[in-house]
Amino acid sequence: MSVQFAQFDRSANAPVGEYVDFNNGRAMDILAALGFVPEPGGDIWDVMSGELPAPEFLGRVLLALGLAPVDEGCEGRVLTAAEVAADPVLAHLAGPGTTVEVGARRAGYMQERLGELRELAELAIAAGNDIAWA
Repeated sequence: MSVQFAQFDRSANAPVGEYVDFNNGRAMDILAALGFVPEPGGDIWDVMSGELPAPEFLGRVLLALGLAPVDEGCEGRVLTAAEVAADPVLAHLAGPGTTVEVGARRAGYMQERLGELRELAELAIAAGNDIAWA
């Protein structure tokens, strides 16, 4: 599964143009960097889709770029079923008794992908569109 960020044309009630795609795990990281996290006791799916005016979305992207430390990347590893069960987000996504392979992330990944979202937001502003993700 994946989450796609795209320009959203309100008059056509549809996404338009190119989109930026993330697997669910990376989307959670990006959404958290943008300040979208579930309310306490809420569900991760509450933030996995949404829509914002492009200028507001761009502001969140610029703030994330300004506040985030340089992404040093990470090595991949396999989480045991017990580790998955201890993480409410992973437990919800993967289900009970599941092991999860957490993939490696190259250095600079977050800045690169936030840069792609910045470009998307700038295009949306120029076209008078919003940003939507799902």
